[in-house]
Amino acid sequence: MLTEFPISFPPEAEKLRREARELSNLTASERFNAAMDALNTCEALSLAGDCREQQLKFHEMLEEDWRRRITEIIEFHGIKVSRKS
Repeated sequence: MLTEFPISFPPEAEKLRREARELSNLTASERFNAAMDALNTCEALSLAGDCREQQLKFHEMLEEDWRRRITEIIEFHGIKVSRKS
């Protein structure tokens, strides 16, 4: 189903070609700096949200669960696993 808008938008492929042409004129240093800017922006947005701490806790919980399950599987197969204290 095609929707007509009062403003015309370029097709996605043409938009990507235009962006690629613009980026092809950049030097390696400029490309690197652009990538670093994007990463820094993502990190800043992540830190600005109030759920960052919850995300880290959830990730840690998943990590601990994974370690426990892997240890159980290994021990189930008769291999002794040394546990950290």
